[in-house]
Amino acid sequence: MRPVWAWLAAVASGFVLWTSFAPLGWGWSAVPGCMLLIAATIRQPLVIAFLRAFVGGAVFFLLLLTWLMVVGQDAWVLLSVVCAIFVGLMG
Repeated sequence: MRPVWAWLAAVASGFVLWTSFAPLGWGWSAVPGCMLLIAATIRQPLVIAFLRAFVGGAVFFLLLLTWLMVVGQDAWVLLSVVCAIFVGLMG
């Protein structure tokens, strides 16, 4: 996959994975979301795979954890980044 398309696939994977959760709840969209993340990270060096998975995870968690803005925007961003690190390690 070309580099630009791979980064766009990583961002799209986060968005598509988010659609499988509430409020949309399209459970079937988790499969294409995971496929996009795999396509963005497969056969890449470790650092690039980590960064692409981190970007996908960051998009996913920033959209998913918007309810946390009640506590504060700093808590929302910090928890999203910490959770995205785990997705990055998976990549």
